[in-house]
Amino acid sequence: MDTFPFDSWEEAIADGGAFFTWAGSQGMINLLTVLGVGAFLVSLVYLIRNENSHLNDAAARLGDPGGE
Repeated sequence: MDTFPFDSWEEAIADGGAFFTWAGSQGMINLLTVLGVGAFLVSLVYLIRNENSHLNDAAARLGDPGGE
């Protein structure tokens, strides 16, 4: 399925520049950048907290001479 509306990239560039929907809007590019950085930071905090929880559980389990 070919959804590219032009015969070549040269025609697409000459037709008006931006092919992608938000490529001409600096505000939308900034919004997507902020959302991407925010998603990265949220996932990083989740990863750190999750690993900390697993390590604390393992340390408590391994430090207990009675077993489970």
